[in-house]
Amino acid sequence: MKYILVIGGLIIFMLFGYFVQWSPLVLVLLTVLFFIIALIGFIIKLIKKSKSKWWLYPLYLMLFSIIGLAVTFIKPLEELNSSNVKLPNKHLEYLYTTDQADRQNLLKPLLIKSYRAKMMKRDSIRLRVVLNYINRDSVSLSPKGNFYAAMILQHGKKPNHYKLAHELALEAAKHDVQNAEWLSKATYDRWMLSIGKPQKYNTQNQTGSEH
Repeated sequence: MKYILVIGGLIIFMLFGYFVQWSPLVLVLLTVLFFIIALIGFIIKLIKKSKSKWWLYPLYLMLFSIIGLAVTFIKPLEELNSSNVKLPNKHLEYLYTTDQADRQNLLKPLLIKSYRAKMMKRDSIRLRVVLNYINRDSVSLSPKGNFYAAMILQHGKKPNHYKLAHELALEAAKHDVQNAEWLSKATYDRWMLSIGKPQKYNTQNQTGSEH
């Protein structure tokens, strides 16, 4: 029975790491939490000179979390649909979702050079699509569409990308789109830093934060 529970728990953590978009952050937090619980349990065992081994269970769970986190490293990137669609705002929502999904596992861009290169290539594709929508007079963006476009543009490479992202975020903020006010500040700071000026809201580190 014990082995069935262990195998079942391990499978659950692995499936969670593979299929759930925000799993990396959760698994990192769980790893830290289980480690702290195990450490406290071990210290209590030493103080009380107890023979109890309950503190080993959070260690097993910590190991499951680490394995689940490792699974997120082998998860391939979803194929990016960059073709224009009849509903630009829905397409922007899709591009925004993939933009954020690419950045869910914060360790992969840092540790895997090839992943970083793929993510930057996908950023370029998303950027090109967004600029194409904005430059077409026939396209009208909704407040949320402005927000999605601004988030993608802030992962651009040029000052004018950040400037445009700031303007779009301001438009979204006028309609109380969630997180648009923060994005307007973040894009402004990124724009200022890109032209050699100090940031105003202190939302960026000196290497530029990724959101």
